[in-house]
Amino acid sequence: MKSLLQVLHCCLFVLLLPVCLNAQEEGFLRMGNYSGINGIILNPATPVAAYPLNWDLNLASSSFFVQNNYAFIYNTSLLDLSRNYDNLEEFSSENTAGDLNQGLFYDFADGNQTDKFIYNKNLIGGPSLLINLAKHSFGIFTNWRTHIYAGGIDPNLAFPDFDNQVFDESFPVKSFDLSMAHWTEIGLHYGHNFNEQFSAGINAKILQPRDAFFLSSKEDFELIKASNDTLYFSQVDIDYGFAHNFNFENDTYQRQTNGNGFSFDLGVNYILPSSNENKAYDLRLGASLLDIGFLNFNSNSQTHNLSSAEQIWIHADDFRFIQNDADLVELISEQTLGDVATSSTDASFALFTPMAVSLQADYSLTSFLYVNAQWVQRLKFTDKTLARTNSLSIAPRFESRWFELGTALTIFDYKEIIWGASARLGFLTVGTENLASLFIPSTFNGTDFYVALKINPFSFGSSKEGRFASKKDKKKKIKNKHLKAGPSVSCPKF
Repeated sequence: MKSLLQVLHCCLFVLLLPVCLNAQEEGFLRMGNYSGINGIILNPATPVAAYPLNWDLNLASSSFFVQNNYAFIYNTSLLDLSRNYDNLEEFSSENTAGDLNQGLFYDFADGNQTDKFIYNKNLIGGPSLLINLAKHSFGIFTNWRTHIYAGGIDPNLAFPDFDNQVFDESFPVKSFDLSMAHWTEIGLHYGHNFNEQFSAGINAKILQPRDAFFLSSKEDFELIKASNDTLYFSQVDIDYGFAHNFNFENDTYQRQTNGNGFSFDLGVNYILPSSNENKAYDLRLGASLLDIGFLNFNSNSQTHNLSSAEQIWIHADDFRFIQNDADLVELISEQTLGDVATSSTDASFALFTPMAVSLQADYSLTSFLYVNAQWVQRLKFTDKTLARTNSLSIAPRFESRWFELGTALTIFDYKEIIWGASARLGFLTVGTENLASLFIPSTFNGTDFYVALKINPFSFGSSKEGRFASKKDKKKKIKNKHLKAGPSVSCPKF
């Protein structure tokens, strides 16, 4: 019989794999001068500072990212996995290395004295509009978001290490926390161009919380594996809570808001103008605060505390008869505290949104070639925070009105280097920050993909300017947009 922890591992891995795919910061979708309404997510001052067109309408966009050091799949890529997902199975002691060439297997990473983590975020952008006037930009946007964070997980809880623990001997487990949430948001944007060089912007977002879960182990504790199905804890202090819309009686998900919330983004841009008439600028610098706010769950929600100075135990067999969430929390409370109702503490809770500070720099090498650098650092002040990933990237790109192509080198959470690429053709952008994971079979522990479709000013007919719009017009728009709006741009003649 599988151990309790292994069952939890397998459930988490199978649940996350098909849905937890979200681009980390969707760099190319946010950094370019033609990013328009999509650029406000990284810095709300970008459109009014650099967007050379009068309006931008996002029809739909989606981004997916997952990265972890807890579990992996042998010798596969996202393309292979999408074709053979139904054949995925656990690599067990009965398998041999030769089996890896015959099937699709997942496994769990060793502890290796390294804290374990799982990061995911998913953003689907709905219809969103940007209006770009002479000195002002206005916008409205809608997003559907999911965010999952589990960090600082003790290496002793990595399944291979846990499985090798000797029965009835205690081992230490460091404090850790995890959180996840699903919400929708409707936001308003405003940007202002103060002069030829300095601009600022803000996004204000009304949030509609849907589902959430958090767990925080406040202190280190001792854990004893009495058997493969029974665990003993000593001196624990754990808070957890959840809110959800799942109806256990008829096995359906009911779409409804379970509270309220608010967040905002702030950004500034500073442009160093160029003496070259064909370049829009020499250097564009940006700084922003992202997702400063909260999600307040006060419907279909509950919180609990498991705190005891004495030894408590969890027996896996008792959980086989669980029918709903009420059964689950009552059983946990009874097993840990001796009473089905003792653990309950409140009927509401709040989570901080995935706050971050970001710095950006965009250097113009020529009229079409740029090098962009981005730094995103999470802000986490409490355990009840949807923690963001840290990233540091450098990304050269070719950019014109109708075509863009770039590549990026990213240091993910200061741990791992990944390489990505992106392309924009007309109104369609596709990209990834982890290109190898899409096509090259290897140890698969994360992937990334994003796509966006939008429209903005265009006209059909011949164009005497050639295949690409004039950089002089673009520079004139950026330098003088505090005086007047720039001209619309003709479609290229193919």
